[in-house]
Amino acid sequence: MRYERKYRVSGIALEEWEYLVKQVPVFFRKAYPVRAVRNIYFDTIAYDFLYQNIDGIQQRSKFRVRWYDDKMHKAKLEQKGKDGFLGFKNNFNIKNIDIQDLNALKQHVNDMQVAQELIFPVYYNRYRRKYFESIDKKFRVTLDFDQQYDSLEGKPHLPTHPLYRDEAIIIEVKYDEQYDREALQIIDYIPSRNTKNSKYVNGMWSL
Repeated sequence: MRYERKYRVSGIALEEWEYLVKQVPVFFRKAYPVRAVRNIYFDTIAYDFLYQNIDGIQQRSKFRVRWYDDKMHKAKLEQKGKDGFLGFKNNFNIKNIDIQDLNALKQHVNDMQVAQELIFPVYYNRYRRKYFESIDKKFRVTLDFDQQYDSLEGKPHLPTHPLYRDEAIIIEVKYDEQYDREALQIIDYIPSRNTKNSKYVNGMWSL
């Protein structure tokens, strides 16, 4: 399992956060080109995954379909599990279907039987992400910005243009649990409080 420590920040330009990341003593460098991240979140009819997060349940899961840029043909179903700040991720292949067809996607995901009960596509978001990795490859920092999102309730197809925007930047520090003590030298550089932060919960709560 690995730690994922998240910081929701606003009021400071993206370029300033990027400069700050590069000043950390473990020496970060860009790991990948900037990518657009796109997600379709699934939940139960009673929104169990949403309320488990809101209620602070330590051990919880969520399911989403994720792809990068416009590469829908490479989309994966992800199960993300949490135990406090520690997390894991399982990936499942999706057959060659049109994932913009939400009814077909719902049927396919439930046919895979990865969740204990029926789950439905309820929320869509997309954002841009910058990636940084420490020279020793122990730590990764991502900066998520230009967030857009929309509800999928009652929609048969994925919306082309999400209705809502979030101007905040999400900083994530990710590392394996054995490096938790070393991570302090990174965390101390971030002038913001580590919080429980979920783009899914933030977006759904604001709709």
